[in-house]
Amino acid sequence: MPWSDLSHVTGALTRLLELNIENVLNPGLNIDVVGTPPDQVGNNVTNTLSLYLYHVREAAETQNLRGPGNDVPNIATAPMGLVLFYVLTAHHRSNNLFDAINEQRLMGFALKTFHDYPVITDATAVISGGAADQILFANERGRNNRLNIELRKLDPDNSFAIWTTGERQFARLAAYYQVSLVLLEPDRPKRMPGIVLSLGAFVTPSSGAVLTRSRSELSFALPAASGGGTQTTRAEPARNSERAIQSTAWGVVRSPMPIITVPLPIGCTSPPSTWARPQSWAAPPSQIGNSSPVNIGWNR
Repeated sequence: MPWSDLSHVTGALTRLLELNIENVLNPGLNIDVVGTPPDQVGNNVTNTLSLYLYHVREAAETQNLRGPGNDVPNIATAPMGLVLFYVLTAHHRSNNLFDAINEQRLMGFALKTFHDYPVITDATAVISGGAADQILFANERGRNNRLNIELRKLDPDNSFAIWTTGERQFARLAAYYQVSLVLLEPDRPKRMPGIVLSLGAFVTPSSGAVLTRSRSELSFALPAASGGGTQTTRAEPARNSERAIQSTAWGVVRSPMPIITVPLPIGCTSPPSTWARPQSWAAPPSQIGNSSPVNIGWNR
């Protein structure tokens, strides 16, 4: 489900940093995590982390999604997928004195936190002292949201160029993160298509008929010398090519090859009730032991 507020993503990330650092990594440390840009944090702050959202990109996998309903434009009812880019910096200055050691210490805590919690869901919680603190806000829970946190691999030269402004060139310890997939909540559809109860005129199903099973049957009257009566042979699936019929020493005529037409069997006086291809036929006693081919069909 989409997020109701984009700022809640930043709020979840900052809450994760605060809870894990203060309760797990360094209990008793009071740390502030802010979402302001690094150059706006100030010169007289201590134990402060800046997690600033500096860039947003639309996710390719959701760019062509169609929303529900018949609204025009339909794209307004589809969630917008975003990939968020953050820059993480540490700040510790007292009386305008730069403290690089403490900043590196804070940065290490932040890097380990995102390493230990690369995915944030409804079940994500920081456990300390037997208590579990949930990360997501109450109004963002139950929406099946999932945040994937990934540390981007920037070359040192590219990282240095980010902090170069005009004639001023300097470097700053920073980490760059990519967070996805964030879906923004869409508009509710105002018009929905009706339910199709039946197919009217000039409306046909999108797919054609499919043959799932076939069977061929052949019924014929046996000669009186063979006991009379009617015998039916069946073949499944149905066959559609010529078969050669041969008798066996057991008096059963089998067809190892498909057939199209076969002549009338000896002594048979009635035509078949269903045109099909026989699989076997009980031969009369006079044919038992005869190895020559015996035909048992009719010319169509």
